[in-house]
Amino acid sequence: MTHKAPKSFVINVYRGFSNIQCYYGYADVVLAIGFKKIKVGSLESVENIDGRRDALEWHVDVISSTRGLALVPLMAQMFANVGREHMNKC
Repeated sequence: MTHKAPKSFVINVYRGFSNIQCYYGYADVVLAIGFKKIKVGSLESVENIDGRRDALEWHVDVISSTRGLALVPLMAQMFANVGREHMNKC
């Protein structure tokens, strides 16, 4: 008697990726377990679920204490500061 591997055996919270892997034959058995607490609504909302500081607020504090804030868009300034830090380490 021959034993066949299961075509799909999926245990996970986010089923989409694992189901795609099994469906298209990338894997016969997939185990994906994870947990993530996310906010409802827009990513731009500043409310936190569990009372922790917003990650962007922490980055702004670090930028203002190390390089100072300039009157340019924040994301451009963050990108430029990462480049400066990389060049200083090289």
